[in-house]
Amino acid sequence: MRSWRLGAHSLSFDETFTAMAARRTPGALFAFLRVHDAHPPLDYLLRMPFATAGSDVLLRLPSVVISSAALAIFAFWMRDRGRMGVIAAALFAVSGFEIFYGREARMYALMELVGVVVAVGTDRWLRSRRPEAAMVVSAALLVGVFTHVSALVLAAGVFWAAGVARERSAWIWRVGVTAPVVVWAGLWGPTFVDQVRASPASWIPRTTLDSLLQSVAQPVSFSAALAALIVLAVAGGAVVAGRRDRRLATVGIVCWVVPVALTAVIGRFGTFLQPRTLAFAAWAPLLAIAAVLDVLLHRRRLAGIAATALVAAIVVGSTVQGVERPGLDAVDTTIAHLTSVVRPGDVLAISPAWMRSLIEWNVEVRRGAARAVRPPLAGTSALVLDGTRTGRVWLIESDGDLRSAVGDASCARPWRDGSTRIRCVRAEP
Repeated sequence: MRSWRLGAHSLSFDETFTAMAARRTPGALFAFLRVHDAHPPLDYLLRMPFATAGSDVLLRLPSVVISSAALAIFAFWMRDRGRMGVIAAALFAVSGFEIFYGREARMYALMELVGVVVAVGTDRWLRSRRPEAAMVVSAALLVGVFTHVSALVLAAGVFWAAGVARERSAWIWRVGVTAPVVVWAGLWGPTFVDQVRASPASWIPRTTLDSLLQSVAQPVSFSAALAALIVLAVAGGAVVAGRRDRRLATVGIVCWVVPVALTAVIGRFGTFLQPRTLAFAAWAPLLAIAAVLDVLLHRRRLAGIAATALVAAIVVGSTVQGVERPGLDAVDTTIAHLTSVVRPGDVLAISPAWMRSLIEWNVEVRRGAARAVRPPLAGTSALVLDGTRTGRVWLIESDGDLRSAVGDASCARPWRDGSTRIRCVRAEP
């Protein structure tokens, strides 16, 4: 499911942003991210060879491999937990959230893997107190902090796995968890300060109860109407699983409860909380639901079977969304229409300018025949297709950012689909 029809849809705007950023040199990438993004550079660096190839499938392929590895590690972790482990691994395999972000050309698949590895490593360390487990967690957090800033709240939670213990193993654990944050602060911290000042994520709303519920519930279902009920079931399952296994309860608290709570608090004062921010903790609600189903199947078999069927129906609905990505249909239609009407020498004016990467990737990169030009209209970003200038300007506009025409004469019938409008007007060649 993570690889099914991987190239069937065009890249989303966020994916084309990744693609165009990853086509820069490392130095240019760092300077670009300082002003235009809120994320660290690791995922962009990993995709550089694939972005250069100009292929949608290749750009998404690292996510498929990484998220599949997360699934495999999670299933291995669950292998000795009986029926609960089987159900949890099955839910992880078909979760629409895990699939959607596990096949998107963004950093969230890597955060899925980081979260699972940190949880497994924390569990192993709590059981054995061996430094090797602390080193695995430290390495995973190092990858995490250079992938997404949410790894910082994960580290803040995991730090407390040692509690107030003072033995040598506890101090090794604390140093192992703290070291990646110190490295991040030294290497990326100054850039992060500039990113915060630039506020590229200002569109993210502040935390509300509804947004928190949806963020916790989305690994089970994308349905906003079911979020509150799912969170109640998840809370009950967390209690059940914690009573069965105190070590697992500790893992859940430090790898899920504390980081999610910190994320919500930060989101009250800044732009931080959205469902994908919690990709590192998406395994936890699935495990909690599995615990509830396991208890019901054990104590009330008929009720357990009915509950399992209900959960399967809810989850599979989101699975279809995760695989098919229906939200990209409008992008596909827009790109298909645009590429069918533009000709060499035409100018493409994009409004708002932040949509530029979507057109750049599909026209400049994939067609290999366009270059940037001075925009014909203020507030737009423009490309010209190689060839003798025709005087035709195609305005690709968001419905929320419509511009006046460059000239009086229209050279094609206006076209609209979803939230995008395309117009052709005459201008001086």
